[in-house]
Amino acid sequence: MSKEIERKFLINVNIFNKTIGINPMTSYAQTFTIEQCYFNDELLNFRIRRKTLTFGGVEYFYLTIKEGIGLERNEYETRINNKVGRYLISKSLKKLQKIRYYSKDGWEIDHFINPELMDLWIAEKELKDINEQIILPNYITEEITGKEEYSNYELWKKLKQ
Repeated sequence: MSKEIERKFLINVNIFNKTIGINPMTSYAQTFTIEQCYFNDELLNFRIRRKTLTFGGVEYFYLTIKEGIGLERNEYETRINNKVGRYLISKSLKKLQKIRYYSKDGWEIDHFINPELMDLWIAEKELKDINEQIILPNYITEEITGKEEYSNYELWKKLKQ
């Protein structure tokens, strides 16, 4: 298992849209549509994620286990066979859906597209070191690192079946 060190922030979407303009691809290196679901019991909680390249339609599936909450967490992630990934995702009654923009300077911007979460935009920045300093873009409004209600798992739990 490796360590994931990540800070998360809410976004002012109006400033974000003005900053990147009408076409997010001018400022962002790649865009994916992401669909993910969770399976859990008392001993284990894991995620299955489908990432589809927005322009090109190439699909990738991942199995991920994360432990902990906050700035630094344990994470195990591995790519899985597409057939197995499609099967597992089909077994979930609800799926968290978002569009992820990968910026050229290392930011990940998630726009959640489930009806219950339509106005939610979150920026994430993975760090090499827990003390790494970062420059916040002008569209950042509030740090939400460690706020459990903004974890993907908690957002998924809020979705209607």
